[in-house]
Amino acid sequence: MKKIPVKNHSLVFSLLFLSINCYAHQTPHVEQEAIITSLPEQSIEVGAIKNPEWKSYDVLLEGFNAFESNHNLAPSAMLKFALRPIKSDVDMDGVALKIQSSELSVPIVLDENNRFSLPRDERLTELSAELVINRKKNLLSIRPDIRTPGLATGTRRLGDLRLECHVRWAIEKNELSFAKRTAFKMLGGPCKSKTVSTLYFSDGVIKNAWISAPGRKIQLAIGKDGNFFRPPIHDNTWDDDALVTLEYVDAET
Repeated sequence: MKKIPVKNHSLVFSLLFLSINCYAHQTPHVEQEAIITSLPEQSIEVGAIKNPEWKSYDVLLEGFNAFESNHNLAPSAMLKFALRPIKSDVDMDGVALKIQSSELSVPIVLDENNRFSLPRDERLTELSAELVINRKKNLLSIRPDIRTPGLATGTRRLGDLRLECHVRWAIEKNELSFAKRTAFKMLGGPCKSKTVSTLYFSDGVIKNAWISAPGRKIQLAIGKDGNFFRPPIHDNTWDDDALVTLEYVDAET
């Protein structure tokens, strides 16, 4: 299996990617209002944590816009997000997050895989709302998690991964310096340029990865620790319905 020497890539868009099923076209405005106003307050000690991890809602809204603009890549999927530790030793026990502003505080439900959905509501931007995590900064990442229903564990659809890239880039591009943002744009963006090495973290330690379509199958490069893989999202010879299969080390035990 080919390993990816990350330090040798000068332009690596590392997708270490961002429940209430409330995707905008599936959740009426009235239901969104109920989500914002009627959920009971829960005890999430964000205020007690110095310099907690957070993202502004208007930045996350850019991700919603990118999802809608590129939804044809994964027409059956909904936009969800996931919390993922940046380092393997980060304690995920008791992790919680909420949307908050000076006028509201709404806990967000995490599933057993730390995945979640967010309401789309323009009023949250007007309220300068933020998504806040009860952990210090630089411990967790918020990444999009887009999955077509019905796929087996360890299987990812290429169109889903392409759409994740567009959402991630829309959310994070403004966090880059002007020079880096301009460099990515000159290359065509991290989701379309073959010059950019686009990496995706896996749900577990993987020992093998490959992509397949009718009459075609190739191995994919993976990280040296088995924690990420590199699908050919820029290669248009692979259809959106091509499947990436990840073989996990845990599956042997």
